Amino acid sequence: MKKLFTLLLTLVFVFALSACDNTRSGAKQNNNANTPTQSETDLITRDRAIELALNHAGFTLDDVYDLEAELDRERGGTYWEVDFESKNLEYSYDINAQTEEITRLEKERD
Repeated sequence: MKKLFTLLLTLVFVFALSACDNTRSGAKQNNNANTPTQSETDLITRDRAIELALNHAGFTLDDVYDLEAELDRERGGTYWEVDFESKNLEYSYDINAQTEEITRLEKERD
């Protein structure tokens, strides 16, 4: 009975170690997937996107509230989505993260 228990315990230990190796390999792959590509390192910063949106709207940071900026990889490109509110209006900008071009602007009553 002790030999059977030892054998089972050894098998469990071996399977646990092999699972750890797979996890480590997966982690390496995930880290590589999160490494920016050359074109991603050329993207404008969050602060620059906010600056472009505020300048276009004619505001400063002190004039706005509920400011949010999120990098969005959709529609065949990479965009900063910048949203804020000021003077009872909600503004939403999409700014091309490579060219700094404002590609969308929505403005609506709060």
